[in-house]
Amino acid sequence: MKEELQNYLSSIGSDNLKKFNSKIINTKYEILGINIPKLRSIAKSISKIEFLNLYQICDYKTFEEVMLLGLLIGYIKDYSKMEEVLFNFIPYIDNWAISDALVSNLKIIKDNKEKGICLVNKLINSDYEYSVRVGIVILINYYVKEEYIDEIFKIIKEVKIDSYYVNMAISWLLAECFVVDKIKVCNYLCKCNNKFIVNKTISKINDSRKVSIEDKKWIRDKIRKSA
Repeated sequence: MKEELQNYLSSIGSDNLKKFNSKIINTKYEILGINIPKLRSIAKSISKIEFLNLYQICDYKTFEEVMLLGLLIGYIKDYSKMEEVLFNFIPYIDNWAISDALVSNLKIIKDNKEKGICLVNKLINSDYEYSVRVGIVILINYYVKEEYIDEIFKIIKEVKIDSYYVNMAISWLLAECFVVDKIKVCNYLCKCNNKFIVNKTISKINDSRKVSIEDKKWIRDKIRKSA
C-alpha cells in the first residue's frame, strides 16, 4: 500500500502548484504540488478502509503524504484513539499548512468539547512550536463562542513559546474573539507586552469582514491611547 500511495501521489502532482507552495510553505518535506481539496478527497476514500497502519508503513518523505495522514486523523471515530494518533503524529508537523488542515478535519471535537479543552491544554504546554499551534487553531475552529471566551484567555496566558507561527495563531484567535467580545480582547491587548501579537491582531481585525468600521476605529484608538 505504501508504494502504491506514493506512486499515485507523485503521478498527480502539479509543477506550477509545487513552485507556488514552495514559496509559501517552509517545510523539510519534498513538495509534489497537490491541492488540499484533492488530498481531502483521497483521505475520505482511504478512510473507508483500515488506514491506521499507514502511520507505521509510510516514509514521511513528502509534504502531501504527511498532510494526507494528518487529514485522516479526523476520520477516527474513537476519541481516545484519535488523541493517541494525534500525539504520535505531531512531531512530524513542521509547517502551518499541515497543522491547520489537520485541525479543520477534527470534527469529533464538536461532540467532545470538554475533552477538547483538556486536549488543548496538553498541546499548549508542549515546548514544540507546532503542538502549540495545533492547540491554538483548535480554539479558533471550535471554541470562539461567548461561553468559552474566559477559558480561551486563560489558555493563551499559559503559552510559553514565543515564535512566529504561534504568535500568528494567537493573533488570529484574538481577532476572531473580538467579534464575540471586543471589550475582553481590548483589555488583553492593552496589557499585552508582545508588540507583534498586538500589531498583528489589530491588522487582522482591520482585515475582517465580521467587524464594523466603527469597531475597527475603536480598537485602534484604544490601543493607541494605551501605548
